[in-house]
Amino acid sequence: MTSSAPAVGERLALTSAVLMAKGMDALSADRASLRLLAGAVAREATVIAFDRAFASSALLFVVAAPVLVTIKIGLTRHAARVNTGARGPRSEASNGPD
Repeated sequence: MTSSAPAVGERLALTSAVLMAKGMDALSADRASLRLLAGAVAREATVIAFDRAFASSALLFVVAAPVLVTIKIGLTRHAARVNTGARGPRSEASNGPD
């Protein structure tokens, strides 16, 4: 963003005019209008950054939740197969005394 952009120039001129109407001299009004614009840009940049961070986090959870559920189901099925296969068929002798 440069002060040569039409919208920026208009905003700086308007802010300077308002500040001069409130009693500031021209040089101080110009400097103050630049500081006010810089503050507005910084606030807007912060809002955009938080918006993108929130959207990224939401997307991560939307993708991660089904993946984690799928992995959990797969691990549970795998563990059930391994436990069933490790025991083998039960024989009558292994049941213990009657």
